Amino acid sequence: MLDFPTFVLPTIATNPDLNFSFIILLHPLDALLSFGKQLIILFSSNTVGIGKTTTSNKLVEAIEDSVKISFMDQTRDHLAGIFSEMGLDGNYWKEPLYSKNKNIKQNFNSNYNEFVQRTLLCDYSDLLQKHFGKDCWAKAMSYAIEQSKEKYIFVDDLRRPIELDYLIK
Repeated sequence: MLDFPTFVLPTIATNPDLNFSFIILLHPLDALLSFGKQLIILFSSNTVGIGKTTTSNKLVEAIEDSVKISFMDQTRDHLAGIFSEMGLDGNYWKEPLYSKNKNIKQNFNSNYNEFVQRTLLCDYSDLLQKHFGKDCWAKAMSYAIEQSKEKYIFVDDLRRPIELDYLIK
C-alpha cells in the first residue's frame, strides 16, 4: 500500500452513485522531480474498471493546459503497430475501442487464436520488464513527463510502488 493521502472523489464516470478511492499526489512536481513547475496527479487503485481513465479524461477536458499520460500508452502503441503489421486493425489498441473491448475475449482474425487484449498487454509488459528491468515503465513515464509542456499531468494507471519510487527520485 502506498503511503499517501487517500481522497474519495465523486465519480465523473457512467455510474453517478459510485465513489472512487484514489491516491492523489498534490505537490508541485519541482518539489518531487526536477521537471519545472508542473503538477502531477496520480490515480491508483487495486480495482480495475472503476473509472480512473474516465475521470482523468474528464479532468483533462475541463482543465486547460493539462494532459493525461498512462504508463501503458507506449505498450498499446507498440501492440497497435504489431497488429497493423499482421494485417489487423491497430485501432483496437486506441481509445475508445480499447477501453470498450479490453476485457472481452475476441477473435480478430480467423488465422489467429482468440484472446483478451488486456491479457496480451500484461504479458507483453511482463516480457519487456523481464528484459529491460522492472522500472522500464517508470523510466518511460519519467521521459514522457519531461517532454510534456502542460502544467497539469494526470497519470491514470499508477499500479506499482516501484513506479512511484522512480518518479519521486
